[in-house]
Amino acid sequence: ISSLKRVMTGGEVCKPMDIQLFFAADTRSDLAFTSDLDAWEADQFNKSTPHPHALSVQYVILEPDSEWGGLVGRISSKTLLTSCDAIPATCYVSGGSNFVSDICDELAFCGVPREMIYTSVVS
Repeated sequence: ISSLKRVMTGGEVCKPMDIQLFFAADTRSDLAFTSDLDAWEADQFNKSTPHPHALSVQYVILEPDSEWGGLVGRISSKTLLTSCDAIPATCYVSGGSNFVSDICDELAFCGVPREMIYTSVVS
């Protein structure tokens, strides 16, 4: 999230871009940084201070409660192909080593060149 924060708060200057973020967790309560992400997503519609980047956040959880209306399951090529308007040119993947490895394979399957996939393995 720190790289995205630098872009969305102006700490890193770059050309305007469309950003699609798939943010996964086991349960809704496990989702971190939702207030920041939701605020950055809403900023693009703020007419007094429009944001140069268009952010779309898709939350994905494994164990939904009865009120959950978002995506359910694990991020996969199916999730990406059915939820993205277009395959992104650059992808950032962060998570456990097995997840990172699996999603990199899924992105490559969807047509994203390996050199455009940046990873961060967390434990």
